[in-house]
Amino acid sequence: RLSWIAHNAFFLNLVSLCLSLAALRRFSYGLLNTAPKIPGPTPISTLAFCVWSSDGRSP
Repeated sequence: RLSWIAHNAFFLNLVSLCLSLAALRRFSYGLLNTAPKIPGPTPISTLAFCVWSSDGRSP
């Protein structure tokens, strides 16, 4: 029973991760469509770096 609970928790974490990634991708895509085209770093890479650096795992 314990392994079943752990398996379900892992599955739920995976589903929520996929949903949050899809929402983030949709949000960043909408941001790209509305934002003016600025030369230099793309908003996608900037947004990804901001999310990655604010995650707490950055060195």
